[in-house]
Amino acid sequence: MKFAFAPPTLFFGRQLFGRLGYPILSKPQNRTLVEAKLTARERRRSLGQSRKRAHLDVKKNYDTRHDHLVSAVVTIPRYVRDRCCLTSRMARVKVFLERAHISDVGVFRGRVRAGLVSIFPELEQRGFLRVSDGFDMKIGGGAAVHTSTDLKQGLEKCERVGTAIFIEVIPHNTPPPKPPLSPRVRAVAEKARQAMSNHGTMLHMISFYKFTTIENPHVTSEILQKWWSKMGVKGRVYVAREGVNAQLAVPEPVLKDFQDAMNGSWIERGAPLIPSEIVGVFLNTDGIVHQIEQPFEKLHVRPREKVLADGFDEPLDWAKSGREVPPEEWHRTLAEKPHDVVLLDCRNNYESDIGRFEGAETLDTSTFKETWDKLEKRLQHEDRNKKILTYCTGGIRCVKVNAFLEQKMGFNNTGRLQGGVVSYARRLKENGRIHESIFKGVNHVFDGRMGETITEDLLTQCANCGEPCNIQTDCANLACPRAFDDRMFVQCADCATEMRGACSENCRESLVRNAGLLEAPSSKETCTRSQSINDLYADAFSTDESPLLRSIREATIEKFPSRARMLSSHTQACFLRMLIQITNATRVIEIGTFTGYATLAMASALPTSGVLVTCEYDDEVSDVAERFFEASQHDSKIILLRGTAIDTLENLEQLPFDIAFIDADKGGYQAYKDLLLDRNLLRVGGLLLCDNILFRGEVSSMWFNGDEDDSSIHKEMARKRVRNLKNVRRTAKKLHGFNKSVKDDDRLDQVVLPFGDGLTVARRVR
Repeated sequence: MKFAFAPPTLFFGRQLFGRLGYPILSKPQNRTLVEAKLTARERRRSLGQSRKRAHLDVKKNYDTRHDHLVSAVVTIPRYVRDRCCLTSRMARVKVFLERAHISDVGVFRGRVRAGLVSIFPELEQRGFLRVSDGFDMKIGGGAAVHTSTDLKQGLEKCERVGTAIFIEVIPHNTPPPKPPLSPRVRAVAEKARQAMSNHGTMLHMISFYKFTTIENPHVTSEILQKWWSKMGVKGRVYVAREGVNAQLAVPEPVLKDFQDAMNGSWIERGAPLIPSEIVGVFLNTDGIVHQIEQPFEKLHVRPREKVLADGFDEPLDWAKSGREVPPEEWHRTLAEKPHDVVLLDCRNNYESDIGRFEGAETLDTSTFKETWDKLEKRLQHEDRNKKILTYCTGGIRCVKVNAFLEQKMGFNNTGRLQGGVVSYARRLKENGRIHESIFKGVNHVFDGRMGETITEDLLTQCANCGEPCNIQTDCANLACPRAFDDRMFVQCADCATEMRGACSENCRESLVRNAGLLEAPSSKETCTRSQSINDLYADAFSTDESPLLRSIREATIEKFPSRARMLSSHTQACFLRMLIQITNATRVIEIGTFTGYATLAMASALPTSGVLVTCEYDDEVSDVAERFFEASQHDSKIILLRGTAIDTLENLEQLPFDIAFIDADKGGYQAYKDLLLDRNLLRVGGLLLCDNILFRGEVSSMWFNGDEDDSSIHKEMARKRVRNLKNVRRTAKKLHGFNKSVKDDDRLDQVVLPFGDGLTVARRVR
């Protein structure tokens, strides 16, 4: 292949507009600050529009001149992105270069610089790419390119692998490093690490919400994820342009540090640690639990369209949402003048079934979006001057409910319980007056605890035996056919034991089958073969794990404890290595590097001239993998490409591989298989290997119990016994569909191996 240079054009494979850096601005106190903020906002909007225009120009240019162009994918280092306030989604950009003057390294450098600056002017404004010779480049990995000979060798390497031209820019005049973080950051991270490894650590349950303008939810999410992760915080957080909603578990040793960060007193590099929009937010504490009862698996901070889906096409003014009633005043009003108000429970029916305020009217909704019709029907004839009091679990629903009552229905005397039932119960407990609680029963909460007992009143009964009960749960059978609006049920402890946590006899039988349990006809005693023991035995009697692979495993467990389960097993690594040796493969592609365990295992089986291309989107795990690659004797065989798997596969030339190993995001398996086969990236006779194909037993469970497209299955919520079921079930359904597509693809012969989490071995036959 011969290459030539010409003025570059740029093309984005992702939507990049509007995802700019987070401006650290204090709350405006005067006209000057307000105008400054508006000016900055307009500048960002204008920059986004210019990028959009450049994107359209590139597409137009490419459509008319694609025969004369060659693509290059440019990676922008993380520290450069941080300084220029570019998100991780802007890490890689595709540049199209004309095949004209490629032999001169100076021309190449100039064209790459011009293209990058045209789409990212911040790179020039911040002093990174002011001149063409102000940065180094790496092409296809390896050493920096300084001469035209180096350039030629780099291009030949890309040609040999069959990829686009992959370029990493390394600016010379890097601005002075940011001021160092205070010692407190490291100290808090160490406290958090020790706390998370100690089962005796207590966790403070904290929730908060705030309706405010978030200019860039994606950047705000990254900031919160970064700092809260260092504190060992786990939970679920939604960030939208309308505000933030969070439920968190904070380790007690770092509670004071977390509070200092949230109230703005923890300053790093001259600014509050967290985004100024949520500094000073009211933290609603909701009890303490032990570390072994951790209700959250990890920390998820996710950008969303709305923090609470309400069904409105246009948002209301959340600042006009009635009066916040302190818990003491609320208690006094309901105790002394309960008949002077209309008291509305704004929660869903499964929440109000097990606990509610005395005298409250429930709206009997299954989802929040049903609330508005219920309110209009209940209050259509009510005097608009009537005092309306509303409550929910933590207070966020009532903001939207009361805004609707005042702005849409015309009520002018509404109030909402400050901090919801959580705050009310906490205040009574702190004052030693919980026995006076007007709220009776259990307060349903949206984490692994499921509910917090406020009083011992039993407001409902067991769904199986009919005895009074307040223990709310959902079916332990992952394939339970219960509809979404009927997913929660009440079950006493005796029935839970007898039914194994299932809601019905059919679900119990399904649960027994899918768990691999063998039940004696005359006894409730069960036995099961331990898959973990089999795995340990297989590991022990397979070829010994190399010291380098053992180091990768140990480093992964230490650095990414919550994700260490994503490592390939030692047995699987041996199997992959043996497949390469048996087939005499020389070209392998891996989709999903993680920390490089399977990568190095496979590379060790390749000949010296062999090539293993591996791709990974996560920079943090890629950095770990790259360090181990460089420390191994197989580094020359491995080419690590950073970015999405789709981008990588689309940029590969049609030089077929002998083996393709897919171990990335499960929802993408179908697309990866199609690209590998449709673009002939896997040769006829080559092997397609797909990991995690049984996915915790859920895929086979779905097949056994039927996989009809039941919308209730898609809407199941996270379970008490099996967390994150909604995501697990969704992933299992995608994998089941993928397995069916492999079976129906006449280009493949396949076998599904049930060891580990399941591995498909498919051979391309045509």
